[in-house]
Parts: sequence; structure tokens; C-alpha cells
Amino acid sequence: TLNNHFTEIENVMDIDRALWMMAFENLTVCLDGPINSIPHNFYLFQDNNGRFSPILWDMNMAFGTFTNGLPTPVQNSDLQELDIFHESTNSQNKLTTQVFSSERYKRMYVAHMRTILNEQFANNNYSTRALQLQQIIDSDVNTDPNTFFNYTDFIDNINSSVGVNPIVGISELMNSRVAFLQNLTEFTAASPVISTISSNPSSVLPHTSVSITANISNSNYAYLGYRFKFADKFEKIEMYDDGNNGDGIAGDGIFGATINVDARDVQYYIYAENTNAGIFSPERAEKEFHQLSVVSGLVINEIMASNISSVTDQDGEYDDWVELYNGNNFSLNLNGYYLSDNENDLTKWSFPNISIPANDYLIVWCDTAGGTQAGLHTTYRLSADQEEVYLTNDIGTVVDAVHFVNMPNDVAYARVPNGTGTFIHQGATHEANNQIISAIAEVSLSSKLRVYPNPSNNRMYILGAT
Repeated sequence: TLNNHFTEIENVMDIDRALWMMAFENLTVCLDGPINSIPHNFYLFQDNNGRFSPILWDMNMAFGTFTNGLPTPVQNSDLQELDIFHESTNSQNKLTTQVFSSERYKRMYVAHMRTILNEQFANNNYSTRALQLQQIIDSDVNTDPNTFFNYTDFIDNINSSVGVNPIVGISELMNSRVAFLQNLTEFTAASPVISTISSNPSSVLPHTSVSITANISNSNYAYLGYRFKFADKFEKIEMYDDGNNGDGIAGDGIFGATINVDARDVQYYIYAENTNAGIFSPERAEKEFHQLSVVSGLVINEIMASNISSVTDQDGEYDDWVELYNGNNFSLNLNGYYLSDNENDLTKWSFPNISIPANDYLIVWCDTAGGTQAGLHTTYRLSADQEEVYLTNDIGTVVDAVHFVNMPNDVAYARVPNGTGTFIHQGATHEANNQIISAIAEVSLSSKLRVYPNPSNNRMYILGAT
């Protein structure tokens, strides 16, 4: 497909991950890979959608320590000013030549490289981190009798070249490289500006349609990437400023796209470009994304799929649990409703004749103890690795559905704001209002802590900080 049917490449390759990898390798001058003359030096992993993703190779050869394929003798300036489209004309390098044959992919590639540069290099974050890592291993290097370079070289190489066949210093390389990149036409070109992202309607009901809009200036093309669960690939549809896609008046700078939703929340991002530059919102897309809640009066409000020591059931057991919330102003009877973890078997567990009062909660324990213990207990457990929870009403309509992955121990997945918001990881609230914890912790490298979720789409939390 890469060689012969490139227009279909996104069906078989996660092109976004490929672009991130290529941008990262080029920026950090990691030449032992597909951006250089060794095009086979990367691995491929096939995901559940049948698409391949590239996996990095030999990052220990980054920062210009591998120079094979460059004209000899290699000068520091060859590394500092490495062409951002290096090897794009090498017929043996199928990944690079094919990807860079697309002007759109080139603009996306530069947008990703700009994000990495601004977040980690233009502000010298990389240098601070290098010094931290150097300090961690300092005493071990100092006492190691078998090093290839002496201790002074180890200290000096953060900033300057060392050795008989000089190994360029990290900041010596990257400070000049950052300046070089920032002066390139691809980086100085004015990219579109994406702002004021919204939905119409603002409150989205299950099994309806919604228009997602954004104010986009300096753009001649934009698309919306959307999906309903982490395991899906993002579907892409063009956004228009024509007055026919929930975007208001034609030509007003508001771009829109309309999609049909089921009962799951929407994960989405926006890409916009002009002739010279492209930009993503959020900038770390597709790894990060915006979210849009899809809710009615009755929702799945909180889930804990790895309850080790957080909340006990009526028998003192730590079981998986699902919390429902009735945001209606009337009591709701659940007789005939179902809860399931399988979209192909939505009637997996049925509710008894029980009601949730208005603005109240109901806990269902997922522990296979149905009928043998007090309270509500399903006939199945949840998987913390990856799972979906479906709530179906008495006429067979899914009224809410939630997909999650990588659930940490004793961490809940909850709607914030309570009953209406999108899901975030937080400490369990369990039959209480879900709310954002606004504390910010400053932690040292020596702290024993657990950060979740990792990766994160919008915010991260720290457990066990000291």
C-alpha cells in the first residue's frame, strides 16, 4: 500500500504516529533510522484496527552521535542544520519519500516538529532534563573502570564536543539547531489560528447529530478528526465555512462539520492549514484531543475497574463498581434496564425493580455475585486494561456508554462536572458530587509517586507525592 496505493495509506498505517516519530527523530538528529540512509531501522506494530504504527529504533544514537550516511568529514554544522526533509529523495527510503510526497503530510510533520521544539527545546527544558539525568548517574560514571570516555568528557559533553573523533555536545548541537529551525521558511510561515471551539447544540443527547465549529483564520482547509473510543482510529471529515454545516454565515471565518453520535462521548481534534503551514488543536493531536459529552438525564457517572483498597461493598469486599446518576427532576424506575460490558450482548445483566430518586446515585457492583449478596451485583467483572460499559433502557436503546483504558488501581473514571461532563481520572467520590481537584503538587525526582493517566488527554494527577 505504501509503495503502490499511497492514497489508501491511512487504512493500513497510523500516519499521525509516523509523522510524530519522523519529526522527533529529525529534530533530535537521530540518524540511525528512516530519516537517514538506513530506511529499515524501525519496527512496526499492528493495532486492533489492522493499522501499523512505527516504533522508534536506537534512540541512544540521537543528538548526532550516529553520522553514517552524511558526507565525510561530518562537521557540527551538518548536524545542526540537518535538512528537515532529509533523505526525502532517496528512492531506497520508501517511508520518507512516500510520506513527503504529500504536501499536507509535510505541513503536519512540521506542525508536530514545531510543537516538540516549542515545548522542550526553545525553552531549554531538554537541557535542564539532561543535567538532572547526568546528576542521577554521576557517581556511577565516576567509579566505572570500563567507560569509553573519561569522567571529564562525561561532564563536558552536555555543552561541548569531546573525544578524538568529536562527539558533539548536546546543547552545542541543539541551541544552534533550534535557531536554524526557527529561521526556516516552514517555521516562520504564518499558520492558521484555531479558536472558540464549540458545539451546536451545546448539550448533546444520545443518538442525535451535533455540529462542531471553530473560528479558524488564515486557513483554506480544515478537517475534524473524531472517534468514540480509545481503540478506534479517528475518522476525518472536512470542515466548511459555507453556512451549511452548523457554521453560521458563509464566509464568516467559522468552520463547521456535522457528525452523528451514539451514546458515547466524542473525542475529537481539528487540523487546519493554508498553503504554507498547518496547525492542530490541541497541538499534541492525535495523542491528545478535545472531548464532548453525550448525555441524557440518566448517565453512567463514575467507574472503578481496579478497586484494591478504595471502597467496600455491603460485605466489606473491594469490588469493581459503576455509579449511575439520575439528573432528572423525577424518580426513575430501572425495571427492564440493562448494564453490560459487551456491545454485542447489551442485555448481559438486568436491573431489578428499583428506582433512582431525582438527583441521586445508584451503585452497581461488578463482581459476579449477583443474587448472593445484598445490593446490586452483576454477573461479570470489569477489565482495568480496556473496557466498555453500556446502559440500555427498557425499549432496547443505549442511553449511555463509556469506554476506558489503562485504569490505575483505586482510581475512578468520573464525569466532571457531575452528571454532565466528560470523563477524567480522579479519586473515588462514590455516591457524591464529582469535582475537579485544583491542587498543584511540586514534586522532586526522588519522590515515590504514581502519575495518572499516562498518557493524558488534558490533565494528570499525582499519587504518593512527597
